Amino acid sequence: MKYFSQLFLAILFLLNLTACLESDNSLNIPDPPDPGGGPSASGRKGVLISNEGNFRSANATIDFLNANGELETNVFTKANPTVLLGDVLQGSYVADDYTYLVVNNSNKVEVVDRNTFEIVETITENLKLPRYLTVTDDYIFITNNHSTYAGASGGYITIYDKESFEYLSTIELPQQVEKIFSNSDFVYVQQSYFSDGNKITKIDARSLEVLDDIDLDQNLRDSSWGTGNYFYAVSNSETNCSEYEGCEDEDLTISIYQIEKSTGNVTKTWNFDQYVVNIDNYYDERVYFTTSNAVYYINTEDQSNQPTLLIETEQNDWSNFYGFSVLEDQIYLSYVNGFLTDSDVYIYNDQGTLLNTFEGGRGVNDFYLYK
Repeated sequence: MKYFSQLFLAILFLLNLTACLESDNSLNIPDPPDPGGGPSASGRKGVLISNEGNFRSANATIDFLNANGELETNVFTKANPTVLLGDVLQGSYVADDYTYLVVNNSNKVEVVDRNTFEIVETITENLKLPRYLTVTDDYIFITNNHSTYAGASGGYITIYDKESFEYLSTIELPQQVEKIFSNSDFVYVQQSYFSDGNKITKIDARSLEVLDDIDLDQNLRDSSWGTGNYFYAVSNSETNCSEYEGCEDEDLTISIYQIEKSTGNVTKTWNFDQYVVNIDNYYDERVYFTTSNAVYYINTEDQSNQPTLLIETEQNDWSNFYGFSVLEDQIYLSYVNGFLTDSDVYIYNDQGTLLNTFEGGRGVNDFYLYK
């Protein structure tokens, strides 16, 4: 699950074992962002759509929106007809010739050919409730947690050889872990699980030594890694209110941080009074965030800049914006309909104009650009 605890979804949807239905693949969908340049190594361009599936139902799937605007459904299943992708597709990662599919409740990572989606390797060793993954020049790093309960126990990172996929070592951390990012020098790990925590840990990408922690405000909610020189994080620090129960009477202190990738130093901070659910960016110039029913952006060149409202919806529950990705100049959003039916997917441009909507799979939780 992206932001709701597995226990909650287990109670709510345990009896719902319906598999994801295939979406119509003859849709009038706008072209994905143009990556520019020549053909990718795989020859495939477009947007990978991650369908989480119902908890304990093993009905996770992936779809692909190709560069012609055609929706290819269940591409993993079609490439591997005898294998179930599994139970809760948590996160994906696209790098070089492979796409890595982190399947949380199945305790595995499927490494697939990024063009055909055929399985190359299945990583299972020392995985427990894996969350997210990153790949450096030499290694694969995967975040894991000892428990599904926020605040119940610590987390850990498992490390594998990039070429052989062989397990190498584990780094234990005192807090539960979520997103993980990397460049050639450092790996950054969000030590905050469902807002329980306040640290981002920096690790040397070559020696694997834990270097230091970036201390942020409490209730670290989310983090984002774009294509520029910085990454971003958001803390809903001074509040106990729920994003869906109203925060007008609360004394909110919401902080968005700009962090330099090359050093781990916090270079700018913006403070607002909206409860932030998700954050994402592609370029450094704009950082986008969602509340329960709206999408805003901030201009990072202006330290005092207040958020600009870009998209507002009538929907205002936890299904809203369950999937949220900014890919170049387009914004991808999902409404997951309580995981009781398939998701609604919306594509906007960066001016907030709705370009199209279509039916996705069960529990669309993220979108990934193929260049």
